[in-house]
Amino acid sequence: MENSNNFSVIYSFKIHSEFEHEFIESWKELTNLIYKFEGSFGSRLQKVDSNLFLGYALWPNEKTFDQASDNENIEIELIKEKQKNML
Repeated sequence: MENSNNFSVIYSFKIHSEFEHEFIESWKELTNLIYKFEGSFGSRLQKVDSNLFLGYALWPNEKTFDQASDNENIEIELIKEKQKNML
């Protein structure tokens, strides 16, 4: 893994408090699927405040990240849709 070509993405999420545990678990599941099928190097999720989370995803390069969003993986899309309902 050569650091000079890596591409990072930072996300922020404000979660409804009743979905916190479910969101964290879905983040882990989504990260594993994206790592396995899309070529990411993984991600981390940090709780910043009571309902605020920051996510950090690392990719080999920007091209791999862009191509991943073009792929249609039904499992990944279902988790993303589920997460939208928790925001």
